[in-house]
Amino acid sequence: MAPNENSVAFKPPIDNPTLEIVKMARGVGIENLPQQTQRRVRSILLDTIGCAVAGATTEVGQIVADYCAGEHGPLEATMLGHKPVSLLSAVFANTIFGNALDYDAFGPEGHMAVVVVPAALAVAEAIDSSSDDLITAIALGMEIGGRLGAALRRPTQSKAPLTGHTFATIGAMVAAGRLLKLSENEFLNAFGIAAYSAQIPTLRRFFSKSQDAMTKYDHIGLAARNGVEAALLARRGFTGDQSVLEGDYPFWRLSGAEGCDWDHLLTGLGEVWKLDTVEFKPYPVGTGSVPIIELLLGLISNNDLTIGDLDHVDVLTRTHYLHHEKDVSTPIEAWTDLRYGLALAILRVRPYRDWYEAENISNPVVQSMMKRISILPLNTGPGRWSTEITLRTQDGRSFTGSQHEASPVTTAQIVEKFRDNTDGSGLGFDTAKAVRLCQDADRFSVRSLASLFSVV
Repeated sequence: MAPNENSVAFKPPIDNPTLEIVKMARGVGIENLPQQTQRRVRSILLDTIGCAVAGATTEVGQIVADYCAGEHGPLEATMLGHKPVSLLSAVFANTIFGNALDYDAFGPEGHMAVVVVPAALAVAEAIDSSSDDLITAIALGMEIGGRLGAALRRPTQSKAPLTGHTFATIGAMVAAGRLLKLSENEFLNAFGIAAYSAQIPTLRRFFSKSQDAMTKYDHIGLAARNGVEAALLARRGFTGDQSVLEGDYPFWRLSGAEGCDWDHLLTGLGEVWKLDTVEFKPYPVGTGSVPIIELLLGLISNNDLTIGDLDHVDVLTRTHYLHHEKDVSTPIEAWTDLRYGLALAILRVRPYRDWYEAENISNPVVQSMMKRISILPLNTGPGRWSTEITLRTQDGRSFTGSQHEASPVTTAQIVEKFRDNTDGSGLGFDTAKAVRLCQDADRFSVRSLASLFSVV
């Protein structure tokens, strides 16, 4: 049921929300970020770089790297795992690299980290920004983009978001605009340019049918590039719709949403940091698959079962991911099939960055395990990712459990994941130094950090 058109979901509580957000984006500095938030951003930065370095080695990554390799210009940045390229090409490539395995962090709404971090990192490297400026820009881009995305989603009663990542371009623009030190007028123009450059909502179509599209649910490499381009254009005097969030045809209508939760978007902006809720993934799967894997592995280990004991697994879940009942043959088919991720988790296949390699997808042991897993709908549950699993053994025993959210990932696990992702590139990157810079150094050179993952 859609909200009443006279409610706050349709009418903003203030006259100029676009202007208020721009003022916040320009006014908040590193000194306004709580230490907890700064640490979170540093972990997000490290995690996203690791996911991008791993993703660069995939088929998708190799296609994009080949496409961008010859692009150069007055502003350049590192294409992670490759040589420097033009700024916009680096943003585009690193975003797609980072999302290629779907191993990137999730939240505050959707895949904000893998859009905002590549945008901010590339701009900061290109113009030689300080690490404080980089951390602040990432925080602002993720916070504003994430709040906007959640504000667009919350009014709907649908089981899946209607808007996809239409809001992600705004997050990339905010991060770039902050680093470029846009004036208030320039920032307002950039806001309008970015909103008009946002993509159409494709997420629901992607998940509504079986397909093998490398764009995945949203072509978010474009979202990141368009956001940075909006800031660069505004800096040169290109004008945009300066009140795009309000009026008769506000951004929420343009994005396909059913309304806008203005309270979620505006309340506590600059004081309460929703990016502190970002979730890191311990496995390269959709976010809703993580608690399912945790629950299944817990049932196996807690009951002292072996792979040979398993007869069949029934999974009841609320996730909207595709659940094929056929063999998979490509990385995208494997990723959208929940049974595949569960099978590899049961078989303890490592390293995780290789889950979508051809030898794993075609492995008959994996294919056989998938056939012993059934995915069934769960219509109720207290959590976003509520799941119930019944595990039956060869000797007739049955074990049942439920789980509603994923377990928190620790800093130590994030670092281990980063090393696993980057050491596997075979290019001899100084991962230990990258960890020290992102996690321990009070301040660091952004160019030095980026250069650690550049191939000369």
